[in-house]
Amino acid sequence: AMKENSTTRAFPLNDIQLAYWIGRRNVLEWGNVHTHFYFEFDGHVDPRRLEQAMRLAIANHGMMRARFLDSAEQESAESVPPFDLRVDDLTELSPADVEGRLAATRDRMSHSSPLRDEASPPYELVLSRMREGRTRLHLNLDMLVFDMVSMRLLLGELGARYEGRSPAAAVTDFDFRKYLELERAAESSEQFQQAMRYWSERCSDLPPGPRLPLPLSQDRAAIHSPRMTARRHQLPAAR
Repeated sequence: AMKENSTTRAFPLNDIQLAYWIGRRNVLEWGNVHTHFYFEFDGHVDPRRLEQAMRLAIANHGMMRARFLDSAEQESAESVPPFDLRVDDLTELSPADVEGRLAATRDRMSHSSPLRDEASPPYELVLSRMREGRTRLHLNLDMLVFDMVSMRLLLGELGARYEGRSPAAAVTDFDFRKYLELERAAESSEQFQQAMRYWSERCSDLPPGPRLPLPLSQDRAAIHSPRMTARRHQLPAAR
């Protein structure tokens, strides 16, 4: 078992992390929005095997042990308490009650970040267990830590470990802090400066963003907890 231990020294957020970090704080109009991914996977999952796979992934990746500070910095704990998978047992419920519980879990997790406070991890897993061994895995990942590539890496690693296979070897002498240091150092290169000059000159010629109509039922300043909703509209091909 891992116990809470010391952390690496704090280091700054990168640009997109900083944008997400500001956006989730209640300091801007229409702020207080947490950027995160929510997934569901139906199957027949053994909770103990999944829990062990997740524990190994957490030990393997420093940013899964990340914490975010009020100073707009981040740090990674060397170790954290063992991950315990939450299992929601629905095997004795009626089909209607099962659907209600699944919908309630979806509603809660799809509209809230796993990073609720500084001590929360950047992920949340819940396994809903139903009759005949059926399961639904609810997975919530915070985008302060995960992008699309790292989500695929995590899911691939969990799948491999769950099946008893060894995942791709981790790079143990390189981490996100070192990556950001190299990225900042590259900004002083002539190639970077040349690209910066090019895009700075192009900015004046680029078209503005679309002016979308925003009909609101209340004053913008009164909206403190925006709720995101997916909407779809198809444009004619000619347009």
